[in-house]
Amino acid sequence: MSEFYSLLRLQAPVKAPASSHSRSSSWRAFARGALFVSCAVAPALCALAVGATSAQTSTRPIGVFPGNELPGSCGYTVDSVGDLDGDGFAEVIAGAPESMGTQNIGSWVGRAMVIAGRDGRRLCDIEGTQHQGRFGWSVRGFGDLDGDGVRDFAITAPQETHTGFRSGAVYIYSGKTFTVLRKLCGSAGDYLGISVANVRDVDGDGVDDILAGGHGGALTNQGVAMLWSGKTGNLIHRFLGGAQGDFLGHAVEGGVDIDADGTPDLVIGVPDEDTNGINSGMVVAYSGRTFGILWSFHGDGAADNFGHSVSFVGDIDHDGVADVVVGAPQFLPTTVGTGYLRILSGKTGKSLRRWAGSAVGDWFSEPVVGIGDWNADGTPDVLVGSSRASQGAKAQCGRADILSGIDGKPLQSWYGSSNGSWFGFSARAAGDFDANGARDLVVGAPGENQNRGLVVVVPKVTPELTIGFNEASISMPNTLVMELEVPKKYEGQLYFTLGSVSGRSPGLPVGPVTVPLNGDFYTDALLAAPNTFVKNGLGLVPFGARSTMTFGLSPGFSTALIGVRIDHAVLLVDIARLQFTHATNAVALRLVR
Repeated sequence: MSEFYSLLRLQAPVKAPASSHSRSSSWRAFARGALFVSCAVAPALCALAVGATSAQTSTRPIGVFPGNELPGSCGYTVDSVGDLDGDGFAEVIAGAPESMGTQNIGSWVGRAMVIAGRDGRRLCDIEGTQHQGRFGWSVRGFGDLDGDGVRDFAITAPQETHTGFRSGAVYIYSGKTFTVLRKLCGSAGDYLGISVANVRDVDGDGVDDILAGGHGGALTNQGVAMLWSGKTGNLIHRFLGGAQGDFLGHAVEGGVDIDADGTPDLVIGVPDEDTNGINSGMVVAYSGRTFGILWSFHGDGAADNFGHSVSFVGDIDHDGVADVVVGAPQFLPTTVGTGYLRILSGKTGKSLRRWAGSAVGDWFSEPVVGIGDWNADGTPDVLVGSSRASQGAKAQCGRADILSGIDGKPLQSWYGSSNGSWFGFSARAAGDFDANGARDLVVGAPGENQNRGLVVVVPKVTPELTIGFNEASISMPNTLVMELEVPKKYEGQLYFTLGSVSGRSPGLPVGPVTVPLNGDFYTDALLAAPNTFVKNGLGLVPFGARSTMTFGLSPGFSTALIGVRIDHAVLLVDIARLQFTHATNAVALRLVR
């Protein structure tokens, strides 16, 4: 098949699925063709089978979603919102509160977008409506609030003006239609929406409820937190800081019953409270039933900002009650300390752990996130951001760490890619993006690329095939890098990259191996011309069992291809025995203008 014919075939309409008989015949032909290719090219590739690769120090990203506005700060806040489009992959929501938008109404209008977990397309992209409203400051996924069978989500705009100047607003959106279900506003000067949390069902109506914090209140910056019914939008309770400048509500969390009364309880950070020195900070646990204080805990000293981030972390001390992790990033002055976190007993509020950062000015513990038992040792672990951390010559590239819930030792770490990325400024546990049964993480780097920002999905275990970026342009020259890393027992075997525009299921059974692709004309094209669309897509697995390939299209393809999703996977062949031995996971990319 000539390259020209391959290009024409790629632009042809996708055929309807074949019958089981024709599929079976097709895959027998596929297997014969694949082995023919193996025999034909193996001698020429043998000389390329030697080469060393560096050891893996942390898992590679499985999704990279860059912001494209300057400024934008995409990734300032992130969360997982579940599978909204029904394809089996969880979606990501990300805020970009410094976006100017497209309406020419001023600066810091803000936006937020829902990104498809499978291929990175934007399922929705929503702009704010006010100058300096900072829409997208905070985002959070919820359960099904409107009863349509699809999960919903919240986006905040703490500087918008509605019921008074800078009242702030929390917008609740349908995950099915992406339209506004409800707008919840504070009072004048509340700046409501600095934080927002899913606190589960506090009022007992079977629907998740909403807790949002703001810096306002009757006294300047005393802070406020408001609890609403997710079902009706009615205000359930309003919490206020105790003194001017406390900033109660900068961080809010809930959804766990820590006093065993059958109702989920609430935790609210008060990071500028002054009991142990100016801005030493505090965290308070409230009953979800009576709204009385269950316990409180104060920061160590002045400028700790203890309570700037909070999260439930699971049962660290094994007393049957989930515990609470609290961050104290020690922002200013930058010489005050390295930042620290405490894990507090959910039951009593007593300190169970105190772990400090490694360098002054790293902003260690901003944020802190409970992620469950990451390393399966029976104790929950903690995700911690240090967005101003540096690595070598990369100043303030940022870092995210998984710390053991037992002793605080790093289990895994990731750094930002460039100076000023601020990787780790936001982070959340997410769904299973690579379909391997393990939860992944979504991390924001709002300073990336001169504050355009970036959202990255990192896995617990690196899949054998990864793709760094999920969009390929049909109008500009570009290449997307795919990285292959397989067990070392496959060193020296032939690999070739296959693709499909027809999805992954049920896949291609080839002898003992099932390739997670549905065969179509693009599969045929790569088999006939393996290095046409995927450079280095055919080769021998080198020493070290890692290889890199690139996907690229020359400009000039039909705009009808915009939006087409292409999956790739790699098939291995033992050329000595002429047997298929292994198939990797599939990765997706999408064609864009």
